[in-house]
Amino acid sequence: MINVGVIGAGGIFRDLHLPYYEMTKKAKIIAVADVNEASAREMAGRCSAGRWFTDYRELLKLRQVDAVDVCTHPAPHRDIAIAAAKAGKHILVEKPMCRTVREADEMIAAADKAGVMLQVAYMIRFNPAYMRLKQLLVEEALGVLHMAYSCQVGWFPPRHPWLFVKGKSGGMLVEQAIHTLDEWLWLYGPVVKVYAEISHVPLGGTYPPQNRAVENNAILVVHFKNGGTGMLIKSWAAEVGHHGEGLVGSR
Repeated sequence: MINVGVIGAGGIFRDLHLPYYEMTKKAKIIAVADVNEASAREMAGRCSAGRWFTDYRELLKLRQVDAVDVCTHPAPHRDIAIAAAKAGKHILVEKPMCRTVREADEMIAAADKAGVMLQVAYMIRFNPAYMRLKQLLVEEALGVLHMAYSCQVGWFPPRHPWLFVKGKSGGMLVEQAIHTLDEWLWLYGPVVKVYAEISHVPLGGTYPPQNRAVENNAILVVHFKNGGTGMLIKSWAAEVGHHGEGLVGSR
């Protein structure tokens, strides 16, 4: 049984992580930390966790905690992960891992130095359909990759203001498209070249001003080492949505 401390008790944890803890017998939540005292107390009660905190550093002091599940927004991921590693805790961190390559390198270095595991919650890799696709690609049942494509176009309302501030979320591509990019690296292998065009459409209302806002339209063309090409189209600014993905192989 793995004793888990949860850091960040908002919607991501409540809606996407907690249901799986409730199903498994391999892990148990014993402590919860959140800057919002009411959220920390509520989730601790729901999880039957014995302790709750408003400062994650206090949670990290608990010797009983084997691992932490970091479900905050991206900005504090680097600091939390490094502190957890120094405390000897294994780390599961929500996507995106962080906001910059430098932050990622520092997190990896801290985990390596402490001898703890650091994993990003890229759940697509554990989806049975994608696992089957991975198997088909390994077996070369689909032949050589010619093209992969993904279209993620829609309207993203400003329910969570931090998402739309570059310094807090890292941007639309880092925060949201990262699932597809990780999926492609896993399925199709290393990338040798990337071309991208991004833009920002001023939306007004409660959205941040343009000089602080994230990109909300993007087109990426990715060239894989195996010779295949990927195209990703993503937008948060379209009132009529369209989503789809696939690949073209030689068979």
